[in-house]
Amino acid sequence: MITPTKAEMVAIVNPTSAIVDLSDYYITDAVDTSGDKYYYNLPSGSDYWSGSSLDFIARFPENTTIGSGDTLFLSLHTKEMFEEVYSFSPDLSLFEDMLDAEEGETTISYGSNFQSIPLLHDDQECLILFQWDGSTEVVRDVDYFLWGDNSNSVDKTGAEGYNPDTPVEEQSFIYAHGEDSTYVRISAEEIGENTTGGNGITGHNETSENLSESWQVILSPHIVYGCLNESAANYNPDANTDDGKCFDLTIQQIYSEYEDEITVPCDEGLSISGTTTMGLVVSYQDKSSSGGPKIITIEDDNGYQLDAVIWEWNPMSSETISQYVDHYNPTEYYVLIEGTLGVYNCSFQLEVAGEDDIIYYSEYSPQGNFIQDTSIVEVKISPAPFVIIPSMGERLDYSYSFPDDSRVIVRIFDLGGRFVTTLVDSYFKDGGSVMRDTDNSEWDGRDHLGQIVSPGTYIMHIEANQFRSGKSFNDYAPVVVGVRSN
Repeated sequence: MITPTKAEMVAIVNPTSAIVDLSDYYITDAVDTSGDKYYYNLPSGSDYWSGSSLDFIARFPENTTIGSGDTLFLSLHTKEMFEEVYSFSPDLSLFEDMLDAEEGETTISYGSNFQSIPLLHDDQECLILFQWDGSTEVVRDVDYFLWGDNSNSVDKTGAEGYNPDTPVEEQSFIYAHGEDSTYVRISAEEIGENTTGGNGITGHNETSENLSESWQVILSPHIVYGCLNESAANYNPDANTDDGKCFDLTIQQIYSEYEDEITVPCDEGLSISGTTTMGLVVSYQDKSSSGGPKIITIEDDNGYQLDAVIWEWNPMSSETISQYVDHYNPTEYYVLIEGTLGVYNCSFQLEVAGEDDIIYYSEYSPQGNFIQDTSIVEVKISPAPFVIIPSMGERLDYSYSFPDDSRVIVRIFDLGGRFVTTLVDSYFKDGGSVMRDTDNSEWDGRDHLGQIVSPGTYIMHIEANQFRSGKSFNDYAPVVVGVRSN
């Protein structure tokens, strides 16, 4: 788990049939590509870590073991911080139990004041588990994980004593998860990993694993968010992480508490400054050409709507706020808005003075998470490699890639070529990849009429029509729908 800060942790599973002694195992995120400093230089005693207080290279304590099939939880801060989030104690903590990589050198942090700052970068980084016996001239990879992009990749090709790794540009990574999610392996199988000729502890090439297929992002069952201010409308006494974003009234509460103000005749003298509420951005109107305001409409979970009225500034001139109201951006945004509550034409409105009064709260990606990559010139569809059982509520994760300036269509067909449903039909100005594995963006195993399809094998097909070149690109992959057995 890479975010939020106090939740940063690693769960290490022993998939073997024997007890593993971790006494000569290490874990690190300290890759310094610009300074040519990498963990695999540890046997030389120099240039083996970045030296940054925000990075670490740590050795497991003597006599630390992990039993067959067991899981070891390592907090990347302190035990206390871990317990605040997960409500149980970790087996080890980075700041209290782990050892520096080299005796006499500080390779974890420069002091206790670093215990509460982020150690794992939220946007992109690398995490490596490796083994060194303290005497050989090379280390051995145990597991290797990349997120965000390839900027922190490691390639030991050409380094003395090491076999070639997968080239940096070919290494797989998984996108960065949000504060409500976590990474988990789909199975112990390291999909796509070369099993010979590598630098791994078993001879595997750990840098060749297809992380986008063997891992997935799921909603974290451990994080409970909320505002810990008891007077706030979104107060949550069960929260173990304070998101720090409190508000005064829900939109529904505004209606119920001030409903007398909009009875006929409407009381347009209502003016309550400093009112803060939250909602999903559902529409944007610009009436400035006729002398009117700009209006951002937000909606709460019960369907109550409120207009945020803007007179003196332009939301479209703000890089942050313009994305909230962009008609072509499929992401849905929840925002906190502060302003002066009033009534106009028998409807409540919140007059917003400036850009800083609209604050990002969270987002929902019903069409998946887009990662721009202008180098993509073909299409690819990649469903998750397992059977789904829709009758049990299971959903199929998938990702797809495409070139720029393309209309992208993803459909499901049966083996007879008959149309089942359309999952995607969108225009993308920029090329890239879309990961559909959260926020109900996955396929739910239903046809275009909303009926669960019959068990069997189906074809997931992608077509991209590039307007600039007039070319059409296609790819397909099989998916399997199962049924719950008795």
